[in-house]
Amino acid sequence: MIEPKSALIIEDNEDIVQAVSLAFQIRWPNITIFSTASGEKGVLKVEDNNPSFVIVDLNLPDINGFEVIKEIRAFSKVPVIVLSVRSSEADIVRALELGADDYVLKPFHQLELTSRVNAQLRHGEAGEGECLVLGDYSLDLAERVLSVDNQSISLTRIESIVLETLFNRAGHVVSHTTLAEQIWGDTHPSTVRNVRIHIKRLRNKLEKEGGIIYLIQTKPGVGYSVQTKPLAPPNLSILKDVNTDSCHQSFPF
Repeated sequence: MIEPKSALIIEDNEDIVQAVSLAFQIRWPNITIFSTASGEKGVLKVEDNNPSFVIVDLNLPDINGFEVIKEIRAFSKVPVIVLSVRSSEADIVRALELGADDYVLKPFHQLELTSRVNAQLRHGEAGEGECLVLGDYSLDLAERVLSVDNQSISLTRIESIVLETLFNRAGHVVSHTTLAEQIWGDTHPSTVRNVRIHIKRLRNKLEKEGGIIYLIQTKPGVGYSVQTKPLAPPNLSILKDVNTDSCHQSFPF
Protein backbone atom coordinates (compact mmCIF):
# COMPACT_ATOMS: atom_id res chain seq x y z
CA MET A 1 0.00 0.00 0.00
CA ILE A 2 1.37 3.41 -0.98
CA GLU A 3 1.70 5.86 1.91
CA PRO A 4 2.13 9.47 0.76
CA LYS A 5 4.06 11.60 3.23
CA SER A 6 2.27 14.87 2.60
CA ALA A 7 -0.41 16.62 0.56
CA LEU A 8 -0.94 20.24 -0.46
CA ILE A 9 -4.49 21.56 -0.86
CA ILE A 10 -4.81 24.87 -2.73
CA GLU A 11 -8.41 25.87 -2.05
CA ASP A 12 -10.11 29.02 -0.70
CA ASN A 13 -13.20 27.26 0.68
CA GLU A 14 -12.39 26.14 4.21
CA ASP A 15 -15.23 23.60 4.27
CA ILE A 16 -13.77 21.91 1.21
CA VAL A 17 -10.30 21.96 2.77
CA GLN A 18 -11.64 20.27 5.89
CA ALA A 19 -13.56 17.64 3.91
CA VAL A 20 -10.59 16.81 1.70
CA SER A 21 -8.19 16.74 4.66
CA LEU A 22 -10.46 14.37 6.56
CA ALA A 23 -10.70 12.02 3.57
CA PHE A 24 -6.92 11.89 3.28
CA GLN A 25 -6.36 11.42 7.00
CA ILE A 26 -8.80 8.50 7.08
CA ARG A 27 -7.08 6.85 4.11
CA TRP A 28 -3.53 7.70 5.22
CA PRO A 29 -3.43 8.35 9.00
CA ASN A 30 0.20 9.52 9.02
CA ILE A 31 -0.10 12.04 6.19
CA THR A 32 0.84 15.69 6.73
CA ILE A 33 -1.60 18.18 5.21
CA PHE A 34 -0.56 21.63 4.00
CA SER A 35 -3.16 24.07 2.71
CA THR A 36 -3.47 27.60 1.40
CA ALA A 37 -6.18 29.75 -0.19
CA SER A 38 -3.62 31.52 -2.37
CA GLY A 39 -2.45 30.22 -5.71
CA GLU A 40 0.83 32.10 -5.48
CA LYS A 41 1.54 30.76 -2.00
CA GLY A 42 0.56 27.31 -3.20
CA VAL A 43 3.29 27.34 -5.84
CA LEU A 44 5.82 28.39 -3.19
CA LYS A 45 4.65 25.60 -0.87
CA VAL A 46 5.29 23.05 -3.61
CA GLU A 47 8.87 24.32 -3.81
CA ASP A 48 9.36 24.48 -0.04
CA ASN A 49 7.56 21.32 1.11
CA ASN A 50 7.83 18.95 -1.88
CA PRO A 51 4.41 17.34 -1.23
CA SER A 52 3.55 13.86 -2.46
CA PHE A 53 0.64 15.32 -4.44
CA VAL A 54 -1.32 18.56 -4.92
CA ILE A 55 -5.05 19.28 -4.98
CA VAL A 56 -5.92 22.60 -6.64
CA ASP A 57 -9.14 24.52 -7.24
CA LEU A 58 -9.46 26.65 -10.38
CA ASN A 59 -11.27 29.60 -8.79
CA LEU A 60 -8.75 31.19 -6.45
CA PRO A 61 -8.63 34.77 -5.10
CA ASP A 62 -5.31 35.73 -6.69
CA ILE A 63 -4.01 33.72 -9.65
CA ASN A 64 -6.32 31.05 -11.01
CA GLY A 65 -5.73 27.32 -10.89
CA PHE A 66 -4.63 27.19 -14.52
CA GLU A 67 -1.75 29.52 -13.76
CA VAL A 68 -0.91 27.48 -10.65
CA ILE A 69 -0.62 24.30 -12.73
CA LYS A 70 1.52 26.07 -15.31
CA GLU A 71 3.91 27.45 -12.69
CA ILE A 72 4.19 24.13 -10.85
CA ARG A 73 4.97 22.31 -14.09
CA ALA A 74 7.84 24.69 -14.74
CA PHE A 75 9.85 22.97 -12.00
CA SER A 76 8.04 19.90 -10.67
CA LYS A 77 6.45 16.64 -11.82
CA VAL A 78 4.42 16.25 -8.62
CA PRO A 79 0.96 14.74 -9.27
CA VAL A 80 -1.58 17.57 -9.59
CA ILE A 81 -5.30 16.89 -9.36
CA VAL A 82 -7.85 19.60 -10.10
CA LEU A 83 -10.91 19.71 -7.83
CA SER A 84 -13.40 22.12 -9.33
CA VAL A 85 -17.06 22.90 -9.89
CA ARG A 86 -16.24 23.93 -13.47
CA SER A 87 -17.44 21.09 -15.67
CA SER A 88 -17.03 22.37 -19.23
CA GLU A 89 -14.90 20.34 -21.58
CA ALA A 90 -12.92 23.48 -22.40
CA ASP A 91 -11.85 23.86 -18.76
CA ILE A 92 -11.00 20.16 -18.44
CA VAL A 93 -8.95 20.18 -21.64
CA ARG A 94 -7.11 23.35 -20.65
CA ALA A 95 -6.19 21.98 -17.22
CA LEU A 96 -4.97 18.70 -18.68
CA GLU A 97 -3.02 20.45 -21.42
CA LEU A 98 -1.25 22.58 -18.84
CA GLY A 99 -0.14 19.42 -17.03
CA ALA A 100 -2.82 18.43 -14.53
CA ASP A 101 -2.87 14.67 -13.98
CA ASP A 102 -6.57 14.34 -13.21
CA TYR A 103 -9.74 16.41 -12.94
CA VAL A 104 -12.41 15.72 -10.30
CA LEU A 105 -15.71 17.57 -10.24
CA LYS A 106 -17.39 19.10 -7.20
CA PRO A 107 -19.42 17.89 -5.44
CA PHE A 108 -17.18 14.88 -5.02
CA HIS A 109 -17.20 11.56 -3.21
CA GLN A 110 -14.34 11.23 -0.73
CA LEU A 111 -13.62 7.63 -1.70
CA GLU A 112 -13.43 8.56 -5.38
CA LEU A 113 -10.99 11.38 -4.67
CA THR A 114 -8.66 9.22 -2.56
CA SER A 115 -8.81 6.47 -5.19
CA ARG A 116 -7.86 8.94 -7.92
CA VAL A 117 -4.93 10.16 -5.83
CA ASN A 118 -3.82 6.61 -5.08
CA ALA A 119 -3.88 5.75 -8.78
CA GLN A 120 -1.50 8.62 -9.54
CA LEU A 121 0.84 7.63 -6.72
CA ARG A 122 0.79 3.99 -7.78
CA HIS A 123 1.75 4.76 -11.35
CA GLY A 124 4.48 7.13 -10.26
CA GLU A 125 6.03 4.46 -8.06
CA ALA A 126 5.70 1.64 -10.58
CA GLY A 127 7.37 3.58 -13.36
CA GLU A 128 10.63 4.32 -11.59
CA GLY A 129 13.68 3.08 -13.48
CA GLU A 130 11.76 1.39 -16.31
CA CYS A 131 12.26 1.90 -20.01
CA LEU A 132 10.08 0.34 -22.71
CA VAL A 133 11.33 -0.09 -26.27
CA LEU A 134 9.01 -0.67 -29.21
CA GLY A 135 10.43 -0.44 -32.71
CA ASP A 136 12.32 2.85 -32.96
CA TYR A 137 10.54 4.24 -29.91
CA SER A 138 11.92 4.33 -26.37
CA LEU A 139 9.66 5.28 -23.46
CA ASP A 140 11.45 6.32 -20.26
CA LEU A 141 8.86 5.90 -17.50
CA ALA A 142 10.98 7.50 -14.79
CA GLU A 143 11.68 10.69 -16.72
CA ARG A 144 8.41 10.49 -18.68
CA VAL A 145 10.10 11.02 -22.04
CA LEU A 146 9.37 9.42 -25.42
CA SER A 147 12.40 9.23 -27.72
CA VAL A 148 12.54 8.47 -31.45
CA ASP A 149 14.94 9.47 -34.25
CA ASN A 150 17.12 11.56 -31.91
CA GLN A 151 14.06 13.46 -30.69
CA SER A 152 12.79 13.55 -27.11
CA ILE A 153 9.24 14.50 -26.20
CA SER A 154 8.36 15.28 -22.59
CA LEU A 155 5.14 13.68 -21.36
CA THR A 156 2.71 14.35 -18.57
CA ARG A 157 2.11 11.60 -16.05
CA ILE A 158 -1.09 10.46 -17.76
CA GLU A 159 0.42 10.61 -21.25
CA SER A 160 3.19 8.34 -20.00
CA ILE A 161 0.64 5.90 -18.54
CA VAL A 162 -1.33 5.87 -21.80
CA LEU A 163 1.75 5.05 -23.88
CA GLU A 164 2.99 2.52 -21.31
CA THR A 165 -0.35 0.71 -21.49
CA LEU A 166 -0.41 0.74 -25.30
CA PHE A 167 3.25 -0.34 -25.56
CA ASN A 168 2.70 -3.24 -23.17
CA ARG A 169 -0.22 -4.40 -25.32
CA ALA A 170 1.37 -3.78 -28.70
CA GLY A 171 -0.46 -5.68 -31.42
CA HIS A 172 -3.75 -5.48 -29.55
CA VAL A 173 -6.51 -2.90 -29.31
CA VAL A 174 -6.83 -1.38 -25.82
CA SER A 175 -10.34 -0.30 -24.86
CA HIS A 176 -11.30 3.07 -23.41
CA THR A 177 -12.32 1.37 -20.17
CA THR A 178 -8.98 -0.43 -19.84
CA LEU A 179 -7.12 2.84 -20.25
CA ALA A 180 -9.40 4.51 -17.70
CA GLU A 181 -8.70 1.71 -15.22
CA GLN A 182 -4.95 2.02 -15.75
CA ILE A 183 -4.99 5.78 -15.25
CA TRP A 184 -7.59 6.32 -12.55
CA GLY A 185 -8.57 2.89 -11.30
CA ASP A 186 -12.21 3.15 -12.40
CA THR A 187 -14.39 3.36 -15.51
CA HIS A 188 -16.87 6.08 -14.59
CA PRO A 189 -18.30 7.73 -17.75
CA SER A 190 -16.41 10.94 -16.96
CA THR A 191 -13.08 9.08 -16.88
CA VAL A 192 -13.79 7.44 -20.24
CA ARG A 193 -14.49 10.89 -21.67
CA ASN A 194 -11.24 12.13 -20.17
CA VAL A 195 -9.38 9.28 -21.89
CA ARG A 196 -10.52 10.65 -25.24
CA ILE A 197 -9.40 14.13 -24.24
CA HIS A 198 -5.95 12.87 -23.25
CA ILE A 199 -5.57 10.83 -26.45
CA LYS A 200 -6.46 13.87 -28.56
CA ARG A 201 -4.02 16.05 -26.67
CA LEU A 202 -1.26 13.42 -26.88
CA ARG A 203 -1.71 13.01 -30.62
CA ASN A 204 -1.49 16.76 -31.12
CA LYS A 205 1.68 16.92 -29.03
CA LEU A 206 3.35 14.04 -30.89
CA GLU A 207 2.55 15.62 -34.24
CA LYS A 208 3.57 19.14 -33.21
CA GLU A 209 6.79 18.25 -31.38
CA GLY A 210 7.92 15.16 -33.25
CA GLY A 211 6.05 15.01 -36.54
CA ILE A 212 4.54 11.69 -35.40
CA ILE A 213 1.12 11.21 -36.93
CA TYR A 214 0.61 7.45 -36.97
CA LEU A 215 1.72 6.08 -33.57
CA ILE A 216 -1.71 5.96 -31.92
CA GLN A 217 -4.35 4.28 -34.06
CA THR A 218 -8.10 4.40 -33.35
CA LYS A 219 -10.39 1.41 -33.64
CA PRO A 220 -13.81 3.13 -33.80
CA GLY A 221 -16.09 2.02 -31.02
CA VAL A 222 -13.39 -0.19 -29.46
CA GLY A 223 -10.27 1.70 -28.40
CA TYR A 224 -6.66 2.37 -29.43
CA SER A 225 -3.49 0.59 -30.50
CA VAL A 226 0.08 1.55 -31.38
CA GLN A 227 1.49 1.46 -34.89
CA THR A 228 5.26 1.99 -34.98
CA LYS A 229 5.50 2.42 -38.73
CA PRO A 230 3.27 4.29 -41.18
CA LEU A 231 0.63 2.10 -42.75
CA ALA A 232 1.55 1.55 -46.39
CA PRO A 233 -1.23 1.99 -48.93
CA PRO A 234 -2.59 -1.27 -50.34
CA ASN A 235 -0.51 -2.60 -53.24
CA LEU A 236 -3.25 -3.08 -55.78
CA SER A 237 -2.36 -5.00 -58.89
CA ILE A 238 -4.83 -4.93 -61.74
CA LEU A 239 -5.14 -8.33 -63.32
CA LYS A 240 -6.84 -8.66 -66.65
CA ASP A 241 -8.84 -11.77 -67.31
CA VAL A 242 -7.98 -12.62 -70.91
CA ASN A 243 -11.10 -14.72 -71.30
CA THR A 244 -13.72 -12.25 -70.01
CA ASP A 245 -11.78 -9.05 -70.65
CA SER A 246 -12.69 -7.93 -67.13
CA CYS A 247 -10.41 -6.56 -64.42
CA HIS A 248 -9.88 -8.02 -60.96
CA GLN A 249 -8.18 -6.31 -58.03
CA SER A 250 -5.75 -8.42 -56.00
CA PHE A 251 -5.35 -7.38 -52.36
CA PRO A 252 -2.14 -8.89 -50.92
CA PHE A 253 -3.30 -9.15 -47.28
